[in-house]
Amino acid sequence: MPIAVSKVTNRTTSRYYKNGVYSMTNQQKFEIVKAFAYGETAEQAAAAEGVAIAEVRQIAVNCAADISAEKEMLKKAGYLA
Repeated sequence: MPIAVSKVTNRTTSRYYKNGVYSMTNQQKFEIVKAFAYGETAEQAAAAEGVAIAEVRQIAVNCAADISAEKEMLKKAGYLA
């Protein structure tokens, strides 16, 4: 069963499918990418976003290029040494 989606592109109004399966929001995914860019562990990011560690580790694998790009942007902005 599909989840309800708001009029704002890619924003969910509910984090759960009807059958109770969790659906991570794009904002949570972005925050996890940013956490990895800042050097946090998968455990720290999972705790902060309230998602399973396995999901966070999967994001680390699937979004390695995004994490690297975010890290470079943070360095250019002066947030990382």
